[in-house]
Amino acid sequence: NWTLAVLELDTDSRSPHIHASNDEEKVSKEFVSATNISYFCKDINQEVCSAMKHGTLLVVDDNRNILTTVKMVMEQTFSRIVCIASPSGLMTRLREDKPDVVLLDMNFHSGINNGNEGLYWLREIKKASPQTAVVLFTAYADIELAVTGLKDGAADFIVKPFDNAQLIEKLTAAYQKTHQHKPSA
Repeated sequence: NWTLAVLELDTDSRSPHIHASNDEEKVSKEFVSATNISYFCKDINQEVCSAMKHGTLLVVDDNRNILTTVKMVMEQTFSRIVCIASPSGLMTRLREDKPDVVLLDMNFHSGINNGNEGLYWLREIKKASPQTAVVLFTAYADIELAVTGLKDGAADFIVKPFDNAQLIEKLTAAYQKTHQHKPSA
């Protein structure tokens, strides 16, 4: 299991860097000493930032550190972020929150790393809400699994540990793809 901590704000990209480590003691010390953390929208015009936000993101991952990290990284991109630690509530959240994009972990049970759980839930999401973009999320880079997921309707595939900029780019692209054919209100 990875332990994640926000350590600093990158002054060039204006986004927080997320550092991953298996050393919980090291991460705890670094996290406590990371007092210079601020967020993108606190440093620029709030109206401009609000206009940049769009849609609802549903994140489904059994690792609470991942949920917290993704929420921090994506909070300036999506208007609303819903995080759940188990796919058991996924269909309810899909109906109630109507997410534009779902970031879906591929494995939820310890010792099972074949991605079948994620593929099952991908198919269920696409049956219930075909317009919802699903981006698959896994620590096990497997080309065959990625191809199967894409054939089953996934918009993209992200491997953990992830690059913040790539996460933002892929989730934003998934959102934009689902809205490119919709007429504006």
